Amino acid sequence: MISITQIIQTDNLTVDNDLYHEIINIYTKGNIIDIPITWLQQNVIINGHNYLFNWLNEFIIEYPNPNEYKIVFSPTTWANFTLDENNNIVLYMDYTGLSIHKEYNSTGKIVLEQTFGPNYPHHGLVCYYEYDDNDNCTYYHNSNDFWTKSEYDQNNNVIKYSDGYGITINQYDKQNNIIYSASTKTINNDKKNTTITYYKYDNQNRCIEKVVNGKQLCKFIYDDKRNTKIQINHDSQYIKKTYDNRGNIILNKHSDGTWTKYEYNDNNQNTLYEYSGGLKYTQEYDSNGIRIKYVHSQNKNGPETHITEYWPNGQLKRYDNVYIPLYIPEMTR
Repeated sequence: MISITQIIQTDNLTVDNDLYHEIINIYTKGNIIDIPITWLQQNVIINGHNYLFNWLNEFIIEYPNPNEYKIVFSPTTWANFTLDENNNIVLYMDYTGLSIHKEYNSTGKIVLEQTFGPNYPHHGLVCYYEYDDNDNCTYYHNSNDFWTKSEYDQNNNVIKYSDGYGITINQYDKQNNIIYSASTKTINNDKKNTTITYYKYDNQNRCIEKVVNGKQLCKFIYDDKRNTKIQINHDSQYIKKTYDNRGNIILNKHSDGTWTKYEYNDNNQNTLYEYSGGLKYTQEYDSNGIRIKYVHSQNKNGPETHITEYWPNGQLKRYDNVYIPLYIPEMTR
């Protein structure tokens, strides 16, 4: 989580890939509400309104009280979140009848989760979590009798994992690269299948070979910038990769003759994806890095193109020949 208090310093904010966000009038009765960073990276707050809009589907955030916020997708679709004093979500409820109750330990790790709703009859689904002194999850089980156990080394790498289907043992080198993994799974309640995997690395900690059950599955060759230049698969099929000077992959060439091409704008945002089989995507962005147009074309069964456009707030504006007017609903408190 990232608090709004950490970013109210300027009217404009750059977050991840130069996406700009207007931070305007977000105080609510003197209280600040935490919003997951993944939302902030893809959403904008409209100037002059206490609205927050999703990247693809418009929604509003309301603040009924200091420890609660409500997301309104439409007049009939909504989700409500209740927070504890540490801004952890302790209760989730939505228009479908789904409700999720959560409890946390002193370090903020979830220890209990209870889910109720139309798809969870009787007493719902109850999940329990246990942790070691480093906050690694060591045990999980739920009311459907599914469970997992995990053991860790001093560097918090998983060295043993087990569940109702089998067990996996891992080993690591001094650089914490996984070098060995043995997994035994039970199939159809009786037959056991064991997979043993070895990994090799170069002196720069780059994986150069992966061997599964004695057969070389993949081999990797790198360029001087640590990018994967060639990937050779177990059947001698290979992929050659080409990058631009910013480290973006721009071409994948397969040994069977197929290829995938990528292009980017000055902000490293993907503007083109093209596959030799006829599939093609293009994307356009505004000056703030917000995607405003998306074109999907394919020629597999004849030419076919779909065009999608968005308003600056991310709300759908056009799909092919269907145009949707901009709608900004009134905020309720």
